[in-house]
Amino acid sequence: MGTRNLIAVFMDGEYKVAQYGQWDGYPEGNGAICLTFLRDEMDENKFREQLKKVHFATIEELESLFEEFGADPSGSISMENYAKFKKAYPEMHRDTSAEILKMIQNGNVRILKNDLEFAADGLFCEWAYVIDLDNRRFEVYTGFHKEPLTEKDRFYFLKDKEYGEYSGVHLVTSWSIDDLPTNEEFVKTFVSKD
Repeated sequence: MGTRNLIAVFMDGEYKVAQYGQWDGYPEGNGAICLTFLRDEMDENKFREQLKKVHFATIEELESLFEEFGADPSGSISMENYAKFKKAYPEMHRDTSAEILKMIQNGNVRILKNDLEFAADGLFCEWAYVIDLDNRRFEVYTGFHKEPLTEKDRFYFLKDKEYGEYSGVHLVTSWSIDDLPTNEEFVKTFVSKD
């Protein structure tokens, strides 16, 4: 299902991952993938070491990668070549979403696209999941909020990137990485009590 989302990892005072996802952004989708990674699969020392080796691509690097697969000067690329690009660079593709966490830990990623500004798009960014390794928190954010962010909010620094009537994503809840819920408890947190 087309539920757009953002997966972010914050370490050493900066964002190391800001992965846009096109699909399955709801808690039982990419939220549960993030949770399961943190609770059951993450080797924290290894993950941190691999994160130190990753960097966000510059515009020139992105253009160069796409040119390898036949993109013209305007950036247009055929569907066939785009499929080849996705296979060669899954870390750059919208379908990867939360699976990026495992790819990084396994040492399969060195360069990422920086989609952090998507958190400012409160209409289209329906869910955002932040792994804050500095504060050892797993945070969940949602879009569709009209109240402005305050200086205390994580994504307040993106306020100049907001547009339309919706503010950036708002924090819903968070957990200590050392005391994470089960997947069932996690999903129940977001079920409306109407």
